[in-house]
Amino acid sequence: MTGGQLDIFGGPEDPLDAPSPCGLEPYRENPSNLWLGTCSWNHADWDGHFYPAGLPKTKQLRYYARFCNAVEVDSSFYRVPARSTLERWRDETPEDFMFALKAPRTLTHDANLILDDSTARADWTSFIENIAALGEKLGAVLLQLGPRTTILQFDHLRAVADSLPLETRLAVEFRHPSWHHAQVNGWLAERGASRVWADHYLDPERHVSENDRHAFAETGSFRFIRLLGDTSKKYEKGTGERRFRYGEVLFDRTEDRGNWIDRIRDQLSSREVFAFINNHYEGFSLFTAREIRRTLTT
Repeated sequence: MTGGQLDIFGGPEDPLDAPSPCGLEPYRENPSNLWLGTCSWNHADWDGHFYPAGLPKTKQLRYYARFCNAVEVDSSFYRVPARSTLERWRDETPEDFMFALKAPRTLTHDANLILDDSTARADWTSFIENIAALGEKLGAVLLQLGPRTTILQFDHLRAVADSLPLETRLAVEFRHPSWHHAQVNGWLAERGASRVWADHYLDPERHVSENDRHAFAETGSFRFIRLLGDTSKKYEKGTGERRFRYGEVLFDRTEDRGNWIDRIRDQLSSREVFAFINNHYEGFSLFTAREIRRTLTT
């Protein structure tokens, strides 16, 4: 095998053991209470760059699990995964691997959290039933609320949370400033739910400071962190075409990344932390994950 190209003619080397063409190496150390990974694992830009050329897509998750011990599943936002799919994911990942799944958009966005909507209720019911297949590898459920979903939907949010098994860890990401409220944080703490800490809260246009006691409240027994970057610049205005290919560092966020590492380190002293990185944060989310892990283990 040369240059990361798989021996598709049945050579002795297992393709899952092949080195990554981009030079990333599998992780060897990880804080015991840190679940660190990327937002999705099946990016087309990674084929032949992170994933060795010729690696079947059905083996990408197993390959990815050599480099991260958790993943945020983005596809569940668009379609409820089949139970058989979740069982396969469970069985092909290591014992110490975790999944966080985004709740269906039919509930969080289309129905604005209203369970009386028949489509939203059906998808949410199937979602809850199917994710049970992950067993102990179900790290958390993420409710990413829409930017127009305001605190006027608070009762609906509580109803959604009450319909989820209490033992299932729940993380809620608010994208409207009306949710930066003590009453919301009190309910999250009582429910044991984590208020998501996201880098977009610190966008200057949002006028939220790092010390905002509501946006960065410590609720729940675990912390859930998302580093997404400025997603408003992902596509060309007018055409909708992608501006970037993701496979190298595109945005210098060294200082910001260091600040987030400090936050993560502080939280790790007392609780489990789930941290997920979007490609658009620095351009290549696996690089960011590596730098975070490397700093926390040295």
